[in-house]
Amino acid sequence: RRVLFLLCKTSNPGSQEIMACSLKTTTDDASETAVFERIAQLVGNTWSSNAPEALLGLVVGATDPGALSQARKAAGPDTWILAPGVGAQGGDLVEACQAGMNSLGTNMLIPVSRGISRSVNPTQAAKDLVEQIRKAVQQVKEAAAATPSQDNSIEAYQREFIEFSLSQGVLKFGSFVLKSGRTSPY
Repeated sequence: RRVLFLLCKTSNPGSQEIMACSLKTTTDDASETAVFERIAQLVGNTWSSNAPEALLGLVVGATDPGALSQARKAAGPDTWILAPGVGAQGGDLVEACQAGMNSLGTNMLIPVSRGISRSVNPTQAAKDLVEQIRKAVQQVKEAAAATPSQDNSIEAYQREFIEFSLSQGVLKFGSFVLKSGRTSPY
């Protein structure tokens, strides 16, 4: 199986100039999404299912936890995220893990090279990093356990259909009396 990581949002401040630009969505002209969020949606919800022979992931800079969180939400919990920028580039490990990992504390790769290779004791620096990551994973799991879970019993395409139907006004919720006299919630 092949693995491919697509560039979604880089860690440099200049990435805001292009990757954070707004796009109008095709399903609802009233809503807008950032370029990087649309890339995450496509990788997580469309392209991955169209390419079963490959594992698609995202590269999202760890220096922007907000973008990392938005990309995770847009791509879904099963998409892998490669998050460079922890350490020398200024990304905070704990914030990046909380923003980019799924509720199981997985599906995120955190490359840290300078923090280890330029250390006086690289072996100890690597061990310390592993321990910091373990603690961050535990915090993510604890936070997920304390948060009421959302109902994920419907597929992405079903959710998209419902959202489209609501936006077009063909599906409404409330209390309606049908021709038969029965009351319906939709």
